[in-house]
Amino acid sequence: MKRLILIIYALLFCSGITIYSQSTHYLRCLSINVLNDVTLTWEIPTTAPEFSAYKIYQAEVSNPTVFAEIFSSSIITTTSYVHSGGSAGQTINLYYIETALNNGSSIYSDTLRTLLL
Repeated sequence: MKRLILIIYALLFCSGITIYSQSTHYLRCLSINVLNDVTLTWEIPTTAPEFSAYKIYQAEVSNPTVFAEIFSSSIITTTSYVHSGGSAGQTINLYYIETALNNGSSIYSDTLRTLLL
């Protein structure tokens, strides 16, 4: 058994094969300014070997199944976006981020919503 573990270790870590855990990022905060624009803030993925783009989607709570892409960026160091005209003072908005990878797969954040005060 010890020998099998050593062989697996050698194959994975000594042969140049890189194993990546699934990258995650977190949509951290939604803030609303006096013009009812919504600022989204998130963390950079801890590991993103095949990062392609961030895509931000928005829907109104009155129709939560119809999300529209409102922003895209291929710059991994981007950590915020201002949704101008989001009308956050009049309606509750839902947002999530898709991190698209070069291999065709994607990683999705949780969905956050604005609040009416």
